[in-house]
Amino acid sequence: MIVADTNLIVYLFITGDQSSLAQKVLNKDPQWIVQPLWQSEFRNVLAAYIRRGMTITRARQIMRDALATLENRQVIPSYDEILDLVAESE
Repeated sequence: MIVADTNLIVYLFITGDQSSLAQKVLNKDPQWIVQPLWQSEFRNVLAAYIRRGMTITRARQIMRDALATLENRQVIPSYDEILDLVAESE
C-alpha cells in the first residue's frame, strides 16, 4: 500500500520529468490511498498549469481522470490516533 501525496499524483497525470517513476510506483503497488486534502492541492497545481497555458478542457480531463483513478481510495485519518502519536513522540 502506498500513501500517495499530491506530488506523486501530479506526476502520474501530468507528464513531467518524474512521470515514468510515478508510473513505475503505480505498477509496483497499485493499492494507493490518498489524504482528503489531495483534491484541493491537485486543483491548485492545475490552476498553475492553466495560468501557464494548459487549456481548461485539458485540466478538466486530467481532474476527471485523477478522480476516477483514485475513487474510493481516500482515507480520513483518526485524529485521536494522530494526537496520541504526537503525544507519545518527541
